[in-house]
Amino acid sequence: MTEGSLPELAKAILDPERRTPIVVVTTPGYTDPAHIPQATLDEAEELFRVAGDIADVAIVATGKVSFAFEALLPDHWHVFNGFCRSYPTGILADPDIRRSPLRRRGRGEVASERVVNDAFGHAHASGALDRKPPATIATTGTVRGFLADGAQALIDVGTTWPAIAWQDLTAPGIPLQWLIEEGATVPGELDRDRNRFVLQKPPFTAAEFHAAFPHGAVTLALVDRVSASSAVLRVHPALAITVDRAEITSNPHDVLDLFLVEGEVVRVRVVHLSTGAPHLRLIDVDDDEPVIPAVSIVRGGAPWLREGRHLPSAEHPTAAEPLRHVEAEPTSPPPDPTPVETAPPTPPPPPSPPPTPSPPPPPSPPTPTPAPPPSTRSIVRDMSMTITALTSDNDRLRHAAAASDLLRQELDLTRRTLRDTRAELGDATARLGTLRELHKKAVEELRRARKGQPAPTPVAGPRDRRDDWPDDELWLREEIRLAWVQRVQAAEKAAFALPDDYVIGPRFAASLDALDDGQFDKAMKTVVDVLTDRAKDIPGRDLHRLRTGDGGGDAAVVRPEDGASCWRAAIEIKSSSARRLHFWLVGSRVELSRVVLHDDMEP
Repeated sequence: MTEGSLPELAKAILDPERRTPIVVVTTPGYTDPAHIPQATLDEAEELFRVAGDIADVAIVATGKVSFAFEALLPDHWHVFNGFCRSYPTGILADPDIRRSPLRRRGRGEVASERVVNDAFGHAHASGALDRKPPATIATTGTVRGFLADGAQALIDVGTTWPAIAWQDLTAPGIPLQWLIEEGATVPGELDRDRNRFVLQKPPFTAAEFHAAFPHGAVTLALVDRVSASSAVLRVHPALAITVDRAEITSNPHDVLDLFLVEGEVVRVRVVHLSTGAPHLRLIDVDDDEPVIPAVSIVRGGAPWLREGRHLPSAEHPTAAEPLRHVEAEPTSPPPDPTPVETAPPTPPPPPSPPPTPSPPPPPSPPTPTPAPPPSTRSIVRDMSMTITALTSDNDRLRHAAAASDLLRQELDLTRRTLRDTRAELGDATARLGTLRELHKKAVEELRRARKGQPAPTPVAGPRDRRDDWPDDELWLREEIRLAWVQRVQAAEKAAFALPDDYVIGPRFAASLDALDDGQFDKAMKTVVDVLTDRAKDIPGRDLHRLRTGDGGGDAAVVRPEDGASCWRAAIEIKSSSARRLHFWLVGSRVELSRVVLHDDMEP
């Protein structure tokens, strides 16, 4: 990707009509766009091989090109220095950068598996996966194992190599170990060209919600998001349900962040509203109530939620990692500057003797020849030595200049990385400040609640309120009314009104004497469920007729004088000496008989 083609890439990324993710890969360190490292080319090629049918792949060289690319994008959406990013659709409409985390290939990876998962998730969200590849066939496979912390699953489809199921093609953000179990046989669709296995997911809408969970049942939900006034819970990844504060805690001063943590699995009560909208609440869930298992997300899969198993905290990778750069090509070492050894100079000839006047001079010897000037070869050797020395100096200067340029590039990258780190530190500091304010508010509320109270005031229990009434019947009717106020939400009070014609039997009050306050409250909740005719829809109540024997074919207990039938509802489960409520039903009128132990079969 050259600097001239960057506007086209940025325009494609910001295009609101785009339906395909774009994965951008960058080089590690300053790089000439004309000389992309082979490792980066291999990474882009692997990304295209794995996800090229659902995403486009581009390479951006770190340096001038990546900085120009940054200027064309919204804040925080840039990428450089060996990182990669999958750009989802609609980033102008939803600029939350957490949708597109920075990724870098790990040790032993040709390309980042995480960015592939991101691309699949973005394609799933945009509907790009609705188009089936031509080589897709329906088949079944056996789960053989998991890779990359549950981001991938190995599916044996009877071929040489197992097919790969991807987390973000199934339920983005949810580990595949939560959805399928090793050894299970699962149906799906196999893309033979890319050896990709897509697990079958049945739809889950409001209709499936109501069919899976009876009204009043307790099941599990994943905490998706928590705010000051509400929380978003999911009983299925495809169904987000907002629950207001009033249905989480009865104290308007409670801070929801102290009650719920994003990513944890909690118990919830299912509510069928008259509007048909799925609804949940947490305020009245008892620890000993039976829990309906979570639904399966894929066909042949396991219930996707399990108590005690929570999602790990979300990771937010940062570009503030040690810099890596492309090393300059090493040059040949300079020639050895040691001069070549030369022959010693020729000594000058001796001086001529002085002339003598007599006798007649003998013939004069030949006149000596003067010493010749330095030879051309010697001059060439001297010039060669000078050129060699100059070349060596030039090489040293060139290496110093290259090192200086590299240091300047690394300094530029470091400054940009430091800028990003400071921005992330600012976000983290702001979050820390918010948490401190929440903690401070909680402490202030606690101190305000305790101010002027040297010792906690005991909360009045049902036995304390008994003294305010002239007889047991009036007292119990008030306790039942209070339980109804707490148990039935405001929107449901008209549909589940408390009847006026119920009867408190002569032995009912005495049967409550053995209960502690907690057991008494549970008994009143059961009475409310019976009087409002909700007990039949709550599996934990185990509502059934009382029979004359232990067999299912034994006759039901009937009162001879009026033909009333005796019924039995569970108050407690999974506890020793679990209690039951016995009541008579005459037509639609309820007469409360007794609270008994599990093995007590007397009406």
